[in-house]
Amino acid sequence: MTEKNPWANKMWTEIFEEMTNKGDALLDLFDSVCIVRLRQVVEWSLEEMRKINDRAEITDVMSEDYAELSADVLAAKRLLEYFGASTLGDKEDG
Repeated sequence: MTEKNPWANKMWTEIFEEMTNKGDALLDLFDSVCIVRLRQVVEWSLEEMRKINDRAEITDVMSEDYAELSADVLAAKRLLEYFGASTLGDKEDG
């Protein structure tokens, strides 16, 4: 981890925080990585969906993108539920 990649640093910080909720086994590390990445899918997809909604004119392509992003959010939330994790970790679920 280097200071050159703040996203990687943030991801690993969140992974280690998630691990404190689980334990220290290797499988817990894998679970934590999956949970953090799924939360990123939710966060980033919702952000892109908001950008589409904020547009004055929405094209057919944007509508298709919105539908795909919405499906990604639903799938990620189902997988997070499978892991027994909330969408936003210790933060209030959105």
